[in-house]
Amino acid sequence: MDAPRIAAVLLPDSLWHEIEPGTYRSWSRTTAGEGTEGRFAFREGGEIIKGPLSSVLATRETQAP
Repeated sequence: MDAPRIAAVLLPDSLWHEIEPGTYRSWSRTTAGEGTEGRFAFREGGEIIKGPLSSVLATRETQAP
């Protein structure tokens, strides 16, 4: 995924979540005894949405300039 170009994500609630430009982030963290877990966060409508990267079903990206 090209994080700066992510415009929306499809989550398990079956809705496309529109991302406020420039707010999508993803990272990995190490969990005790369980290995590495991918996480994401973004702003939508003034709220911060966070969760496991595995819950992102699809992404919609803007085109490169």
